[in-house]
Amino acid sequence: MRQFAYEPISKSFATKFLTSQSDALVLATRPQNSQGTRFVIGEFSVHNRSGGTAFVGIGGRLPIALWSAGLWDDSAYAAGTVYLDDTTDWQDAGADDFLLGTTSTNDDGIVISCAVPFSIASIVVGTAVSGGAPAWSLHYSIATAGTGFASNWGTITNAYVAPLFTATGEQLILFEPPTDWVPVTAATAIINRHGSVIPSGYAIVVKQTTAGTTSAGLGTIGVVGRMFMSTEGLADNGILTNIGGQEIALPPQCDAVCAAISTANSQNRVDMKYRYSG
Repeated sequence: MRQFAYEPISKSFATKFLTSQSDALVLATRPQNSQGTRFVIGEFSVHNRSGGTAFVGIGGRLPIALWSAGLWDDSAYAAGTVYLDDTTDWQDAGADDFLLGTTSTNDDGIVISCAVPFSIASIVVGTAVSGGAPAWSLHYSIATAGTGFASNWGTITNAYVAPLFTATGEQLILFEPPTDWVPVTAATAIINRHGSVIPSGYAIVVKQTTAGTTSAGLGTIGVVGRMFMSTEGLADNGILTNIGGQEIALPPQCDAVCAAISTANSQNRVDMKYRYSG
């Protein structure tokens, strides 16, 4: 295996994760003309200077070619096309151009599907869900065991950051990839299984268990990634560190190195050594 020298980086970042696909926001990108295959993170420290306790992790961005997203229409789950693709709007910078649910309709929501397991999604909300007492649940594709939603989708009840779209700006969904997460296939993307025309891949469904009664949420852009060493409850001025620890090899599909802190602050900081491995 080829070995490459470590590159050091020290950088502050003002986003929770990423608010665009721009390389200017990440910690490092793939070296041009490199013969390597993946990022390997060595020693690092992620400094929480957000002013309060936060969830923190380090990992990579997944390219837009690997994932898709759109609207979940729960009324069509058992008898029609449950998924309405809106990937283009999710991945571009057009303001308020994709739905996060439906006004006053419980259990509608969103789908994100990726060719490889992911663990974080950043959604920039342009119009917040409002009216009533909106609430959401988070689900993931499992091996099918008969018909019906519960036989085809598991539930994540203890996410690091659960979906919440009642405020504008960058909102995170952050969780550990479940051990029984399986990809949707063409054979299971049918009515009353994973749902008709759900994209093939590792999928999550975010349902608005209690819909907003005044307005549905609208998003501007989404970004997807894979986090490691995600840590709950890191105090203000605390540091997530891997000094003296083992290297972390990111999935080869990751095209950039990133960190995440659940409360944004322009003085949050990462110090890191990384290499691009063969």
